[in-house]
Amino acid sequence: SELQSPCNLVCRLLLEKKQTNQYYCILIFSIYIFFNDTATTEIYTLSLHDALPIWNQNKTKEAESMEREALRMRKKLLGNNDIDVAKTFLNLANVQYLNGDFAGAEENFSESLRILRQRLTPEHPYLAVVQNNLATLLSKKGEYAAAAEMYSATLEMRKKTLKEHPFVAYSMTQLAIALTANGELERAKGLLEEALAMEGKLLPRESEDVANTLAALGVVLAKKGDWLGAQTNQQEALAIRLKLLGSNNPDVTDSLDAISLLSIFRGDLGDAEQILKRALAIDDATPQGSHLNAVPVLEHLAWILEQKGDSTGSTAWREKAVTFRSLHGDYSETPWSEGIYDLAYILCAGNKFAQAESLLLRVAEHFQKSPGVSLSLRRRCNEQMVRFYEAWDKAEPNSGKKAKASEWNGIR
Repeated sequence: SELQSPCNLVCRLLLEKKQTNQYYCILIFSIYIFFNDTATTEIYTLSLHDALPIWNQNKTKEAESMEREALRMRKKLLGNNDIDVAKTFLNLANVQYLNGDFAGAEENFSESLRILRQRLTPEHPYLAVVQNNLATLLSKKGEYAAAAEMYSATLEMRKKTLKEHPFVAYSMTQLAIALTANGELERAKGLLEEALAMEGKLLPRESEDVANTLAALGVVLAKKGDWLGAQTNQQEALAIRLKLLGSNNPDVTDSLDAISLLSIFRGDLGDAEQILKRALAIDDATPQGSHLNAVPVLEHLAWILEQKGDSTGSTAWREKAVTFRSLHGDYSETPWSEGIYDLAYILCAGNKFAQAESLLLRVAEHFQKSPGVSLSLRRRCNEQMVRFYEAWDKAEPNSGKKAKASEWNGIR
């Protein structure tokens, strides 16, 4: 997303024509031109070299097979602790992540990181790349505290080596997203404002990184009750994404879902439903379909139909969301996504605490009845319940909700 150049446009055109070898060569060339540094160019093209053509043809299973064979050969020729072996562990983990094998990806990201920590200096930029990927995986699994810790370490590394740089701003945004999910809104807001200011100096306003930061800030502002600010940021993020990525892109799905929540806050369920159906059409139009981005869209549609008394339609959307999640390995250990918590936040901000409680208790009941749910997700559920009842008590003092918060705080 940092490359705003004619080379990038040529790459897109070649990719549309399936000319992936030419795409790969021009992409590397454009990275080199942008950074004018061979070391940085190598860092940001290492994970492309083995399987890029196959990924671009949506054959990630074949890509994984190729990476496994490359890993076997390199370990045989170079030993278990060579840097090239670590790079191949990283490539394999990236493909496994795309395939939804989060357990395998986490294991191989960690193995890559172990080797690189032995062989490279503590502030080497390649370590930051691997740490960032592992943090993203942890975030996808709902382990936001662990993800935030790793994002924070990556940010500090990049600050020391890069000072003011798009990758520093990117790390700020990633850390802020994890903090937002973990309920640390003030810290997240400060980081996003700092990232946006840095991107304003270094990048065109119409760039993907700026859109990502605007969208993340919009989420924070919504959760803090600043609906006008949230709407402004989300609409600008959507406009940028539509211009740069086109209408059929998962990031556009995310923007539309976020905007639909603002319509729900205003009580305009009809408008929210239309926006969500537009977002869902994007997933249907993609080659692979069944993106995780569509899961919260389906959950929010299910809730809207439930409010309208359409239990059959609501159940159908909810079951489809569960089906989508089942395609993504360990991430499906709970049938609900972060979108449920986002919706609960919106309902609380509109003083619709009873509706929010119904949503959150449904999730909590699943966690209590399902022994396979990880300890980290159980803890996260309990933390959300504590925050929820504390917010309800603050809005309605002496309503008995403080005791409920204490009750959930005691559950482990």
